[in-house]
Amino acid sequence: MTGYIPAVTGALLQELVDLATIVNGLRALHGADRLPGMTSSPAGATSGEAEYM
Repeated sequence: MTGYIPAVTGALLQELVDLATIVNGLRALHGADRLPGMTSSPAGATSGEAEYM
């Protein structure tokens, strides 16, 4: 062992990172819904004000 963690542990951690990246990419492609309460208008703007900003 020459590193900080054993090779098998590093490989398993890398697989978890890869899985998280793939899941996040699929979520982005699928167009997951926004969190409740989030809007696309600027902060503090009402629906009528957003079209003039």
